[in-house]
Amino acid sequence: CGTSVTVVDPAGVAAGASGLRAAVVQPRLWRGDEVPDAGVVADAFRWTVGWLRRERFAEFSPCGVLRVVGDERELDELRARVDNPATADLVEWVDRETASARFGIPVPFGAGWIADAGWLDVATFVRTLLAHDRIDVRPDVAPAEVDLRVLATAHAIDADFLPIEPTRGQTVAVRWPASARPRSVLSGAGYATPADAEGLGWIGSTYDRGDASAAVRDGDDERILSHFAAFAELRVALTDSNVERRFAGVRATTPDRLPYVGALPSLQRFTARFGAAIRSHAETASPSPNAWEPATLVSLAHGSRGAVTAPFAGELLAARAFGEPLPIRPDSRLRIEPARALVRSIRRASR
Repeated sequence: CGTSVTVVDPAGVAAGASGLRAAVVQPRLWRGDEVPDAGVVADAFRWTVGWLRRERFAEFSPCGVLRVVGDERELDELRARVDNPATADLVEWVDRETASARFGIPVPFGAGWIADAGWLDVATFVRTLLAHDRIDVRPDVAPAEVDLRVLATAHAIDADFLPIEPTRGQTVAVRWPASARPRSVLSGAGYATPADAEGLGWIGSTYDRGDASAAVRDGDDERILSHFAAFAELRVALTDSNVERRFAGVRATTPDRLPYVGALPSLQRFTARFGAAIRSHAETASPSPNAWEPATLVSLAHGSRGAVTAPFAGELLAARAFGEPLPIRPDSRLRIEPARALVRSIRRASR
């Protein structure tokens, strides 16, 4: 029978950062001991890529991603990240010749090759997902009675206890010359994608913390292209290609680089119920996310990894709403719960 869903989007579908035409779908690599945000993103990547492939979404291009550096002094760090056993199933090291062949344009060094990664036309993908006979998209008023609300509003939420910072980003689209056409995504300080259906490759991105403007700025072109200063052949190709389009959007980021996914707690009720325990056992107290059943869930602040973490978040929230097993480790679940921000705030105040 299914469930009826109403989506309220005053700005219009894919009008914000989800209007991006090419987002890189890749994990974050790390070295040594597990980095909490990287571990969660790696798990999200595994789930999201599996889902995209199973459903055969035309908007996803699983062309592979090359993780590169532009300075030889950074090679050891990159190699250590690639060799991390925690992501051995996701990435392998390839030499310069192999990396150049897989990208289609010569690169200066070896690279990490993520075969299952690729890029996603987010704007078209969002519209595809919403084109469902049980989903009603509205520009304004939500139904008067609902069983559950899910807030997916990036950095716009009336909850001051959730620290979220707007971070502007701009990308540009170029038409690759016949002599230089990427076969996979290049990802390092910036990224470059193969041509889309219109023959345009997308190059990104700027990362302007605290900037909430979605206005396009012509002056950002050189900042974006400068990411590839060490890639001589690629730089020549970009110099020979005119910028045909620009896109700017505003990411929402958190201090720990993880999204807020889960129940939205009441500040007063949460503090009254758990505050004393957290203050008394500052190193061990972590309230269970199952301790209450609020009628509001959130999926917020996915930062630069939204193409990876947002679909995974949707699966987690759907499983939670219908009482199904969650496809996430308990420790990782606590790391993305919105309540973590309140726990940290109470701990800081008790020191």
